Amino acid sequence: MTCKDCGNNVSKRADKCPHCGAPLKDKTSKLWGCLLTLTCFFVLLILLFNQFTTQSDKQTQQAPSHSIKPQIQSDDEEFKKNLKEIVEKTRQKLDSIQKSESSQKKVREFYMHQRILVDELVYTVHEMKWDKGPLNGQYPRQTFLIIKIEIQNEDKRPRTIPSFLIIDDNGAEYEKYDKSWLIKGTIGDLERLNPNATKHGLIIFDVSEWGTYKLKISGDFFSTNYALIWLI
Repeated sequence: MTCKDCGNNVSKRADKCPHCGAPLKDKTSKLWGCLLTLTCFFVLLILLFNQFTTQSDKQTQQAPSHSIKPQIQSDDEEFKKNLKEIVEKTRQKLDSIQKSESSQKKVREFYMHQRILVDELVYTVHEMKWDKGPLNGQYPRQTFLIIKIEIQNEDKRPRTIPSFLIIDDNGAEYEKYDKSWLIKGTIGDLERLNPNATKHGLIIFDVSEWGTYKLKISGDFFSTNYALIWLI
């Protein structure tokens, strides 16, 4: 090939003229050539994909669907029926296990001012009283039942203070007052208690004052061991 600047013959592989030093190849044109090649390649892939998808759709539409749908519906109904039976049998088995455990396990009952050990947590209810409110601006729907309690961790690891419930004469269970966290001095949910640490605080319920209640306490948030304290 011939150099455009000096007119001397140069090799086609040379990037610049060895006589005058003028550049012989346009890097920009090479870049555009690569981009054009890649674009053509992707367009070809898209066309092939569209053609394959169209053929698959036609085959699906031509296939006789009336014989497949009933079979699918039948299998689906059979699966639901079997699943329902398994769930029902599992529920019955769990109920029987719970009834067996409750019949074999005698719940311990205590009274206020007693020191009660459940697993590694020690509970002592020092006082209980009724209050019509308000407490820190909060009014009860019925009457506040305020329990002053002490909790001590005798374990060698931290423990989570469990949620508290009270149980009335009919066996109905009541959770803590849902806004008790707004009242100063209350014990919060899922508080952690370090080894040998003691927590003093209040537990507040919003219930009728015409009932007799027992406080349900347990050894940990995940513990199944519990005891009852008569609030009288």
